[in-house]
Amino acid sequence: MFLEYNDLFYIYSIGLISVVLLSCCTYFISNKFSLKVSSINTYYIFYSSLLFYIISILYLSFGKIQALHHYVDFATHLEILWRNSQGLGLTTLMSETYHGGSNWFAAHFTPIIYLTYVPAFAIWPSPYVIPVSETLFITSSLIPLWIISKKYFNPDLSRLFICSFLFYPTIFYTNLYGTAYIELCIPLFLWLFYFFEEKKNTLFLLFLFLCLMIREEVSLVTSFFGIYMMIKKRYLLGFLTIILSLIYFYIVLFVIMPSFRAEDFNKAHITAVWFKEWGSTYSEMIMNILFNPIDTLSKILIPPKIGNFVMILIPLLFISLGNMLIFCIAIPNLAMTFLSFSITHSSYILYYLSPSLPIFFYAAISGISKISTWRIVNQNALIHAILVASISTTIFFGATPISIAFWNKDYRVGDFYTTNFHHSAYVELESHVAAKKIVKLIPNDVVVSAEQHFLPLLYKKKMMTIFPSNEKDIDYVLIDRYNPKKTGGHFKNVMRTDPEFEYQKYFQSKNWIIIKEDLGVTLFKKIE
Repeated sequence: MFLEYNDLFYIYSIGLISVVLLSCCTYFISNKFSLKVSSINTYYIFYSSLLFYIISILYLSFGKIQALHHYVDFATHLEILWRNSQGLGLTTLMSETYHGGSNWFAAHFTPIIYLTYVPAFAIWPSPYVIPVSETLFITSSLIPLWIISKKYFNPDLSRLFICSFLFYPTIFYTNLYGTAYIELCIPLFLWLFYFFEEKKNTLFLLFLFLCLMIREEVSLVTSFFGIYMMIKKRYLLGFLTIILSLIYFYIVLFVIMPSFRAEDFNKAHITAVWFKEWGSTYSEMIMNILFNPIDTLSKILIPPKIGNFVMILIPLLFISLGNMLIFCIAIPNLAMTFLSFSITHSSYILYYLSPSLPIFFYAAISGISKISTWRIVNQNALIHAILVASISTTIFFGATPISIAFWNKDYRVGDFYTTNFHHSAYVELESHVAAKKIVKLIPNDVVVSAEQHFLPLLYKKKMMTIFPSNEKDIDYVLIDRYNPKKTGGHFKNVMRTDPEFEYQKYFQSKNWIIIKEDLGVTLFKKIE
């Protein structure tokens, strides 16, 4: 059930005030009494935090799979990896109509998966390989973050600072989602920043290439990093970064990706639908945004987007703004997410802001170092306060076992549909067990239409579609009649308003017979 804005306002207000008060108290106590943590204690705090993160994320991620709490995106990525392992390339028949082609690159150009998820799935062809691999990639970010932070803080404070990464809510949410490949920006960007600082140009260019391979829009962020480098008087490397990034962006967006789509398909990027109110072409969109600042601001400065912006900065106490030059590297990603007419794109509980997250941490390190030169600021106390801010933010707005939303079912941290992070959402029910048994009755060489939460069970089938489907060649239909949570695919919101209407088409039809029914899970087969 959607929350009213008033409810969200109270939840956000109380939570944010609590985070600020706890952080301020930590700072003043640490400063007044000169509280310092020994090396032994910082090691203990770090490894405890790391262990908590890994155990929590794997427990919840595995629970999501067992409890059928994933939807179409997770199923699509499983289908891609499975079909590729069968020699069919990175293809997905489920989303062919929407993407304009069966190849995944028609939707997003993500060749980085050949170096990450593809070999991982080849070694372990299982749905569980995605959360395990993703957790490994994201937690590896701690290595470059640790190396960079040590240049600015002593080792003890560095260990405390990187603990804030492990409690940063958006990091956890991104990891918990499944995968969208763009989360690979988090470790790779941090390595990019490190090699830039160390003037290791060869390694920098190598990781720049890897970053470009993550997803098509990442090249816009790296181009802004090139501008930053030129401002820092690294003219040749900065100019080269800008040119390579922009050329790559143009070739990918206007040459490579359209080549994977059908000739009669709209060649625009699949996300263009969320920006269509800005204009019908890319140039028109840019002109309307830049030359209508009042209208632009009126569409950005709305409560949900303001709330999301605050939520991505409060865990680091807004100190990322302490170095605006670094912060501005995130402008392309922030612009794409906050200018979208879909609130989900700017949400702090999803993965869309992944390219900005390492930039925030990089800017925070520099910001802490900068303001620590002020006589009134105690660096030790400030880093303690940041760690407390991250922990308290995850308590009030996170999805971990120490979060309120995990224990209180009525406490929701978002105003869109899939925001249930209560512990009950990770528990396998009898209906889930029944569904898994029923799925085994479906042959692999058939076309299946199923409700979204069943799709991750069907990735090995010839083709799967979201119920209700307009496909004519459907062989089987799988529904969950008693599940109160209904989702439909794009433009299929009828499943949220009147699912029974869609069900009765099959119960009353003479062209379909019931193969198996258990606890509301019903499998239909088309009569030849």
